[in-house]
Amino acid sequence: MSNYFRFLKINRNKSGFSSLQARIMHIIMVLAIVCSLVEMRPTSVLAAGSTYYVDKTNTSCSDSGTGLAPAAPFCTIGKGANIAIAGDTVRVLAGSYTETISIPKSGSSGLPITFSAASGVTVTGNGLAISGGAFRLSGKSYIIVDGFTIAGTADYGIYISGSNNITLSNNHVSNSGSPVSGSTRAGIYINSTTNSTISGNTSDYNSSHGILLTNGSNN
Repeated sequence: MSNYFRFLKINRNKSGFSSLQARIMHIIMVLAIVCSLVEMRPTSVLAAGSTYYVDKTNTSCSDSGTGLAPAAPFCTIGKGANIAIAGDTVRVLAGSYTETISIPKSGSSGLPITFSAASGVTVTGNGLAISGGAFRLSGKSYIIVDGFTIAGTADYGIYISGSNNITLSNNHVSNSGSPVSGSTRAGIYINSTTNSTISGNTSDYNSSHGILLTNGSNN
């Protein structure tokens, strides 16, 4: 590129153009080069999304704020789930959460929506025997759930249905279901879901299967 500018400087006054015309041509060429460099930026730079923080133990937490700073986080994981879009991360820093996280939007290839927990973060669901697990995904794609302790949910610990390209990693799911009321549940339930990864999880002491894949779940 530096050779181009030297060539332009040498030949600008030999071309017969007026000084104004030469300057206009110079500006046009520089803009063209800048545009080409923008289009050549690495995908990783273009793919950077927002990180939303959740910490109910922080007295400054608020679901009315932006959640973009660890010092001013959201109070609920559900708030982060509701606003996260492809490429975003919901990072849970501390606390025990009695909520069921239903994720309304999908990520996309190379731009997943990531839910990531610090050590010790626990989700216990909303207490309902039906649809009361910790994470509940239906018809979604490119979602990552990583590092959560999920304990004592009345429903499945993690419920995935009709989805694809889901990653469940490094979660500990235990004591799912309410056998006293006849509601036995798997810790991780995967229904009609394809092209997904279950890796590094521990699923124990549930009232039914630890990990159950059913209804055509494959790959």
